[in-house]
Amino acid sequence: MGFEQRNQKTHQDNSWLISLNSIIMIAKILDSSASFHAVDYNHKKTSNGRGELMAVRNFPDYIGKNPSPKEVKKYLKFVSSVNSSIKKPQFHAAISCKGREFDKDQLTEIAEQWMKKMGYSKQPYIIVYHNDTDNNHVHVYSTRISSENGLKIKDNFEKLNAKKNINEVMSELGYGQKHDFFEEYSFQTKAQLKLLYEQGGYLLRETANGLTIYKDLNIQEVIPFAKIEGKIKAYTEDINRKKQLKAWFYKYGQLFSSEPRAVYRYEAGKRNPTIVTYQSDLSEFLKDRFGVEMVYHHSGNKPPYGYTLIDHNEKNVLKGSAIMSLKKMKEFKPESDDLWSRLQDVQKFNINSKAHRKLLSEQYKIPIGLIRMTSKKLDDGDIKFYKGYMKGFLKEHSLDQLGLLSLDIQKIDGKQYIVDTLQKTILEADQILPPAYLKELQQENYSQKEEQAVTPLNAIGGMASIMESFGGEDQNDQPRRRKRNQY
Repeated sequence: MGFEQRNQKTHQDNSWLISLNSIIMIAKILDSSASFHAVDYNHKKTSNGRGELMAVRNFPDYIGKNPSPKEVKKYLKFVSSVNSSIKKPQFHAAISCKGREFDKDQLTEIAEQWMKKMGYSKQPYIIVYHNDTDNNHVHVYSTRISSENGLKIKDNFEKLNAKKNINEVMSELGYGQKHDFFEEYSFQTKAQLKLLYEQGGYLLRETANGLTIYKDLNIQEVIPFAKIEGKIKAYTEDINRKKQLKAWFYKYGQLFSSEPRAVYRYEAGKRNPTIVTYQSDLSEFLKDRFGVEMVYHHSGNKPPYGYTLIDHNEKNVLKGSAIMSLKKMKEFKPESDDLWSRLQDVQKFNINSKAHRKLLSEQYKIPIGLIRMTSKKLDDGDIKFYKGYMKGFLKEHSLDQLGLLSLDIQKIDGKQYIVDTLQKTILEADQILPPAYLKELQQENYSQKEEQAVTPLNAIGGMASIMESFGGEDQNDQPRRRKRNQY
């Protein structure tokens, strides 16, 4: 899924993650890779006018200010080669604002300061501005292997640090990030209000004057206790919303595991693990789908004894047991313990029709009602690429060997589709296959041979041997199929 698509989803479903008093800035860590496919992805953006190269940092002079993708990938692989234990050394991230609140130069400055805080200030990295969505954003990519000592750059709690560091950068650059949970949310106790701020990364201290809110050791505001008590007394329960939340817990608790699993913080060398929070498949699904966050309560390394529910969409905080107790959740016995991971995988596809949803529902064994349409779409360049790809492959292989490329053939409602399970792409067969092979597909009893539906690295030599038959490609890279869905 392109970042622009995932970014739109983030604003729709999870905009509460980083709310900046009318300013929204999101720092998103994207997928790692062995082939540095972020280079080609961003180069394509600049080549077709949908992007602009903004910064080339810490590369050798011979590479220049406008390097070719081949030069960049070669150098990043060279730096990474000193540490063979890291199989996917690519570092790739995107920083996005809401709409046009920040221009390309401001975003570039923010990205450079953020990279410094993430530990990449001395690394070779490139920043590319994208102008093809409703939200201005930049991509930045580098290698996770230090160019100074060959060690992997620390990535403990990387996603949490990405959020924390973007907050710090915005504050330092004077963009005035501030959560106003007191005014925006309804709550029933002082502890619930404190939890809201703590989840937002604030520090709190109770003084004679009231509840003091700190951010980066600076006082943001002081809320008098009388004012807090007044808002608590004014709280009114939304009965209909409460019924809806209960219905969701009953419905999805039977599909997704509610078993809490610990999230740890480690010291250097993964020593002295400390539990910082808990999460479950059910809690992740509810947060992703409905903006409803379960905050588990625990003591030390003991299992959770309860939870608080933060309804970010309705701006309300509730006691978890008022919706469903942890004991009650344990009574549900989902048929599968990996439905959430499969659903996350499926939502990376270009799901643009009911047929697409039906196809993925059958292939991944997921209730069709859980599968949502996505904004990821294929353009003419994608279709042209796959047509050429199929033409080259079928010169040396038969149609029933598409499994070698992680491609599946599926028939839904009388129409044939080719599903790229590796790149998370659904294509209509008649868009990319030569006419002669379409006739073969249309045979009533046609089906792929199961023994051919294997991983790219297989008994006959894998993807490398296939690419050799195409006439040559850097065998250290991925095949010519570009990883288009990873951003």
